[in-house]
Amino acid sequence: MSPKYVVKEETDLWGNPQTVVRRGVTSYEVGSALGTLAGLAIAAHRSGKQQQFDNAVAKVMGYFEKGDFKSAITQADELLKLDTVESKLAAHLLKAQVYSEIKEYTKAITEFTAVIDIADTHKIPDWKRTSSDGESAEARTLYLRGMCYFNSQQWGPAITDFKKCTQIAPNDPGSHLYLAVCLQKIGDLDQALTYLNRLVELAPGEANCYLIRGRVYVDRLDHEKAIADFSRAIKLAPQEQEAYKLRSEAYLILGDEEKSREDLQRISLLEEAKEIPALDELISEMQAQKELAEITQTLQQTEEEWGEQEKIYQQVTMPFDKFSTRSIYTGAASLFVGLLATMFNLLPEWMLLVILVGVAVILLGISILFTMSVSKTPKRYLELKEQRNELEAKKAEMTSKLADPKRIEQLRQRFGNNISLDALIEMRKKRIRQIQNP
Repeated sequence: MSPKYVVKEETDLWGNPQTVVRRGVTSYEVGSALGTLAGLAIAAHRSGKQQQFDNAVAKVMGYFEKGDFKSAITQADELLKLDTVESKLAAHLLKAQVYSEIKEYTKAITEFTAVIDIADTHKIPDWKRTSSDGESAEARTLYLRGMCYFNSQQWGPAITDFKKCTQIAPNDPGSHLYLAVCLQKIGDLDQALTYLNRLVELAPGEANCYLIRGRVYVDRLDHEKAIADFSRAIKLAPQEQEAYKLRSEAYLILGDEEKSREDLQRISLLEEAKEIPALDELISEMQAQKELAEITQTLQQTEEEWGEQEKIYQQVTMPFDKFSTRSIYTGAASLFVGLLATMFNLLPEWMLLVILVGVAVILLGISILFTMSVSKTPKRYLELKEQRNELEAKKAEMTSKLADPKRIEQLRQRFGNNISLDALIEMRKKRIRQIQNP
């Protein structure tokens, strides 16, 4: 997959203009510095202090991931005290990554330079060796230092590092992109165009490659070629506003006001499209609330009907319960009398009948209880009881999934406090139609 690139003109905290290039993560951009570290650590000379080295590196990375950059720097300084080639490489590299993260680029450059000097001085094996993916530890480190120069707007040194990267890794799009932007910054548009042409060859399906080259064509006052590149960018990424904006300006310079106006209208539609995720969020929440209200109402109705069915059930079963209970008592008494007579050898023929009757009455009472409790329980009563349990469980689940009320209130204020669910759905459909058919 081709990496993503976006070049934007922004300002820093002091209002100074700043070019920012956003790029998808590749092996160059080792957020934790482990990519470069791994390339060096494998080749560096191992020592008896290996365990100390591993522990120190782990601590630095732990602090880094937690955002405790001060402690990460302190721990990296401890790593330096091991006084081995490997520990020095790792310590300087990790410190460079920390300084880059907190935007102290001058300090980061110093640390990256130390890594390069150590590797060159000690002739670290594999430092210059290119891997199967076309990269090397040297190229990665130069690239990272070049990024620090770039972010601090030191175009000359950045150009030097990126040029070395393109020589070491000629098929890497990233170094070509940043090199071209630096060359554009110093006004060397011909050289910038050379590297951008190569960038387009390396990543022909990446919209922002054409967007960046189109910018250079604008600087060269070649607006027709700029429009062609902006159009390619739009074809590859039709939702990106920047290409429409730049093409609109180019059309206006060429005097085509109608096409310029069409691109501006498209930008307006794309701006509205940004609200679709928020619309989806509010629609989903309102649908959930509607469903929850329906569940609550159904549950209330179920409980009311269940209560009525329970009363009916009690009224129907109570006489049978009393009869069966009395039958069991009577049968038990008859059985007891018969057994007592047997004990005292008082067993006339009629006493056998008493025993049999007692047993029969007990069985009758038990059968009535069983029948009423199982087979004769009203079906609707059981259905309502099961339905009530299901609704209570569903209500609890729905309630737990509802969004933060403050967030929903913000969305309601954004689209209208009194807007209905149907109106929101229609608003979403309309905006999608406008985007698809401008």
